[in-house]
Amino acid sequence: MPPLTLLLLFAGSYLVGAFPTAFLVAKKLRGIDIREHGSGNPGATNVYRVVGAGAGIFTFAVDMIKGLLPVIAVRM
Repeated sequence: MPPLTLLLLFAGSYLVGAFPTAFLVAKKLRGIDIREHGSGNPGATNVYRVVGAGAGIFTFAVDMIKGLLPVIAVRM
C-alpha cells in the first residue's frame, strides 16, 4: 500500500473515531452535556440510561459503524 494512502487511512480513521456521537445525540435530543449526567461517561450506555432507549441504541449503532468503517476501508 502506498505511504500516502496509508497516511490518509490513518488520518481518516482517527477523525471518524474522534466524532463524539454520544455527546452530539444527547445535546441534540435533550440539550444536555452527557458528561455531566448519569455516570459521566460519554458512551452509548450512559445515553441509554439518561436520554432513552432509542437514543442509546442509535448511539451504539453509529459507534459500531464508526469502528467498522476504517476496517472496511483498509481491506479495500
